[in-house]
Amino acid sequence: MKIFGIDMSVKYIRYQLNGKKYLVQFKSNLIKGIYDVSVWDDDIGETDAKIILVYPPLKKTLAILWRIDLPLWIKKKRSALRKGVKEK
Repeated sequence: MKIFGIDMSVKYIRYQLNGKKYLVQFKSNLIKGIYDVSVWDDDIGETDAKIILVYPPLKKTLAILWRIDLPLWIKKKRSALRKGVKEK
């Protein structure tokens, strides 16, 4: 979202490492997760840092939940039903 020509979806993290100042710039939203990540050095500008991992988008998060949590939920429900049948 842009207001007065300024992109309001951009977020920043500034940090200092070994006496040098850096800035991590990224965009984030619920659907896409974190994207458009870049690392900037105060002295030389944008660096060639390799981004290895970012927060996944909603589609991948739902796929992970479906793949991991659904079988655990089914197993839990089955064991609860078996316990209920044995008690009668």
